[in-house]
Amino acid sequence: MNDIWVYSACKSINRERDSRCYKCGGRREAAMPDEGHNVRVASAVAERAARGYESSLAMAVVTALLIVSVAALGLILLFLQLQAMPAMREAFLSAIASGSSAPLDAYLLDQARLVVPSLVRTGLLVLAVLGFGIWLSRVVLNIPALGGGTPPWGPWKAFLYPMIPIVNLVKVPGIVQDAMYRLEPRAGGLFMVLAAWLGFFGSWLVGIVGEWVITGFALDSILRARSLEGAVNAFGAMLDQVSVLALVTEVMVAAGAALLVVIMLRIERRAAARDREIRAAFLGAGSAA
Repeated sequence: MNDIWVYSACKSINRERDSRCYKCGGRREAAMPDEGHNVRVASAVAERAARGYESSLAMAVVTALLIVSVAALGLILLFLQLQAMPAMREAFLSAIASGSSAPLDAYLLDQARLVVPSLVRTGLLVLAVLGFGIWLSRVVLNIPALGGGTPPWGPWKAFLYPMIPIVNLVKVPGIVQDAMYRLEPRAGGLFMVLAAWLGFFGSWLVGIVGEWVITGFALDSILRARSLEGAVNAFGAMLDQVSVLALVTEVMVAAGAALLVVIMLRIERRAAARDREIRAAFLGAGSAA
């Protein structure tokens, strides 16, 4: 736990990566030997006297499984949708040639089989977000008992923010990064946190905006077409663009899910290591059992 240091003159606690004291500017060479370790242990034990430490590993595992399930089911649905694109083109052309909506109705009826898996995925996503909020609130609640000080974010904010659209994109990466830093200051990880969060939760915003832009331009092109062939080509271009957008968003979700699981496991691994260090250093081998 030698990831902070205390300056001898003003007794201020500084981050391991800083070469000067944040308060008085003194050089790190004048730091009090091993005082950072002692400060962390004393702070952790004082917090544990008021509230015990409860591991968040079980919630992390459940949430990670939900996140992976959401990403995997999304990729499966994407494969099925892309596979059905030629049939959709054919149904559209047949409807135009026959002057009847029957081909399109038959196609839509066939695609109705994807409704249930889509609803299942939505349900898993809701559970994943709920689980992530519970896990993150537990992590924040445990930080003082691990010698990480008092986070600026309370456990209730850590629980609620992931569930609020837009707010979750702005606030949650900061909460996760703060938790990572307080448990493992040398690890960094800000870019990884942003990439994971924007990938897994920001993809919906990319999808909504992308579909709005694509549909708007496509409808304008179809209405401006001077021939039936031009309208058909515009519709085909729209399908291609929608397919590319779906591929991009699902890749974002999958990549974000993988990074998010890595971050969660990284936090859990470091939290467990801190807990063992505190027990071994201050509470004794008997308490560690």
